[in-house]
Amino acid sequence: MRRIHRGDVITFDPPKEDVLTLCRNISKEVLANLRVFLTRERDNIPIPNAEDFKKSLAESLESSFVPAYAKAMTRANRPQIEASMEGVTIDVVGRALDAIASVESDLASV
Repeated sequence: MRRIHRGDVITFDPPKEDVLTLCRNISKEVLANLRVFLTRERDNIPIPNAEDFKKSLAESLESSFVPAYAKAMTRANRPQIEASMEGVTIDVVGRALDAIASVESDLASV
């Protein structure tokens, strides 16, 4: 088999393990690398604030992905929704790391 690794084509023998084990091992590797990246870059990843939430809310009202009934409810309740966002911050890196730990735990039990 061949694959591209960092711009180079490499040849390797196909995996000898079953698909479940292969997928689990690849998932563990990806999650471990993501955890290392997030931990290392934590201070460089912005924390969203109320203005970011308001911008997202406004953009969602223009999105063709959001159903019309959801847009109508959002427009009807926009002042309350925006007020509820004041002072809210989300530790996106912390939440991502928690989710990674949870999935890693699940993978360990498979």
